[in-house]
Amino acid sequence: MLLAYISDIISRLKGEDAVLRPISVRLMKIMTRMDHSKAERELGWHPRPVLESVRAAARFYVDRARQSSQAS
Repeated sequence: MLLAYISDIISRLKGEDAVLRPISVRLMKIMTRMDHSKAERELGWHPRPVLESVRAAARFYVDRARQSSQAS
């Protein structure tokens, strides 16, 4: 928390955005961790690696743009 206050003061003096703010630290303390074990157990869902998911999303939007341009 001390680092957050120091970061906040320095960023205000420089006129920049703070990397770490006291409110961010407080929110990290009160927020619970996410757990996807129930989705795995009850739905059979298994998360993919982030890079694989980003590639799949990019392919989806590229294909969608191609389809809409071909329909026009």
